[in-house]
Amino acid sequence: MCQTGGMAARSQNAPWLFGATIDLALGCGWGYVAIFLAFSVGGAPLRLAQPEFVVPLLSVLLSGPHYGATILRVYEHREDRRAYALFSVWATLLVLVLFVVSLYDPLVASWFFTVYVTWSPWHYSGQNYGVSMMFLRRAGVDISPLAKRLLHTSFTASFLITFLVIHTQSETRYNPNPFDYATKIVGQPLGFPLVFGQFAMAIVSIVYLASTLGAFALLGRGGNLRALGPVAGVVLTQALWFTLPFSVGFWGIQTGLDPLDAGLPAQYVFWSAIGHALQYQFVTTYYARSSEGWRGYRSYLGKCLAAGAAVWTLPAIIFAPDFLGEREFSAGLGALVAAAVNLHHFILDGAIWKLRNSRIANILIRSNHEVGMDEVRTSRHWPARALWAACGVIAVIRIGLGPMEFHSFPAALRSGHYDRADSLLDALSWFGRDSSHRRSQLASALSRAGDPARAEEQALRSLELKPSVAAWSSVAVIRESREDWQGAIDAYHEGRLLGGEAGAGRLAELAMRGYYRTDRPDRAHEVFEETVQSELAGRDYAILAGVARDASDIPYAIRGYVHALRVDPRRHSAGNNLAWILATTAQATLRDPATAVALAERAVEMTDPPDLDYLDTLATAYAAADRNGEAIRTAERALALALEKGDDRAARAARESLSRFRNTAGAISDDTENRPDASSPEPARQP
Repeated sequence: MCQTGGMAARSQNAPWLFGATIDLALGCGWGYVAIFLAFSVGGAPLRLAQPEFVVPLLSVLLSGPHYGATILRVYEHREDRRAYALFSVWATLLVLVLFVVSLYDPLVASWFFTVYVTWSPWHYSGQNYGVSMMFLRRAGVDISPLAKRLLHTSFTASFLITFLVIHTQSETRYNPNPFDYATKIVGQPLGFPLVFGQFAMAIVSIVYLASTLGAFALLGRGGNLRALGPVAGVVLTQALWFTLPFSVGFWGIQTGLDPLDAGLPAQYVFWSAIGHALQYQFVTTYYARSSEGWRGYRSYLGKCLAAGAAVWTLPAIIFAPDFLGEREFSAGLGALVAAAVNLHHFILDGAIWKLRNSRIANILIRSNHEVGMDEVRTSRHWPARALWAACGVIAVIRIGLGPMEFHSFPAALRSGHYDRADSLLDALSWFGRDSSHRRSQLASALSRAGDPARAEEQALRSLELKPSVAAWSSVAVIRESREDWQGAIDAYHEGRLLGGEAGAGRLAELAMRGYYRTDRPDRAHEVFEETVQSELAGRDYAILAGVARDASDIPYAIRGYVHALRVDPRRHSAGNNLAWILATTAQATLRDPATAVALAERAVEMTDPPDLDYLDTLATAYAAADRNGEAIRTAERALALALEKGDDRAARAARESLSRFRNTAGAISDDTENRPDASSPEPARQP
């Protein structure tokens, strides 16, 4: 609701729209304050206990209708469509064009989403200011120009605090979606320097506090403090939605209250969005009820629900990857739909809700009924009825989408009903809600269940929705499970065309193994050389080294472990494996006992208590370096530790190693005793 107000006349009507309880809970935000207190007491466990399907369900039932209320207000009647043609036609077309372009241009998508994120708190703040002015006027409070300016400054400063946090170089992330769509759109914050942001935040925070206190001091001069209760609720709600959580996060303050300290998780942003939507619905329903042509709550709220569901659902169907779009819903399409629907809503809202408009003021402030509208109302022809029927069907379907996604599908997957899981995903695809992630989950489950053919079918469907290196890696794993080595190799090359590093190590591992299994080590070497040019984790290179070692390709195994340690010097498992190879390889040119000892000693030092396998490697390295005494002592240490742990396997291995080292030491000792002493004189020859 727009934040303008200018009615000088004092209202002689009751201060409430629907009654004190409903007005305070929904219109003034005291209901949200109660929710905030509940989460403050329950903390993170209560926040995390919210069932996943409840969030989208409440979004449809409680948040969606407030968009529908705007659609009805602007488009249902011909006179309104004509009066607001600039916004109902041309601004709508602009938003639609930007939405379509954003689907195909990542830069436009980023700015489109950023404008939405930035405008959203301004829209909330403007509505709160408008509601505050409405309640003050209805209560007959004498509002001086200075008090009005201070109250407006309070809400504006609250928004500016949010704006500065969003656009300053900080870690705060804010997504005003009423439901977490797993946004994959990278926003474009303005990136104010932190020093500037801190200075501006301090100034704006002082202005916020001073203007809020000043406004209430002036408004309370008349002695009617009770009339300020509704406004106090709205101001407190504004603070809990934006001022406090953004401020404590920016300054790093810990309050001990999870709703403030948790860093704006989706679960709390969702409840703010629900509070805002109910407040909007509260006002618009009263306005509609007071207008001519009112046909009851069921008809009006049903239309709001249907219109809201349609405006949210149809773009996702039309621009799904199976039709006109490229992005799947959970990889940006949902976020862009949210941006488009909300920006359209913000524009229309700013045009149609102004308290200085006599028609609006007559109803919201003076409680008068709208007159003279019957003759211009459009008649109810069958096309309109058919349209509303279609929207109603969409609403029913959309209500069911959340439980299907977040309850029915996971339940089918857990219980092993894979046919049902597949059918649910097919049904979701009709409404633009198919998911590459869920297809991958189903593919993994089918692979574990021993059905690689269907698993690959699901994995390939996942790739249709969202091509990625990780998805091709899943395909390669499935193909490897049925020893389709060429298929795994093909998956590697397909994934490599996409670029990126997520899953690249796993793909390279499978491709190398495939080439070794098909007797093409030279091609395995090519994969290795391509991979070491990437910036992968040390673990990935260690795995590639293990593949080469298993194929008895010792030179490349050594290169892989060396590269792993160069990337991650603390990867002690790679150091241990490299030490073993350098100490035991049969290729004399590759043996390096001294380096093996250094690597093995470091690996043992990095584990506490020492790893038994690492101790065995160290003992073997000592023996290879002809340091037999240290080899024996290290093996004895390993045996004692294995016995202490009750590890029979390790104890048996330690005994075998100890016996071998002692035998070697004994053989060396016997050889030394039988060898002439170089320091003694050579015995005299016999003639």
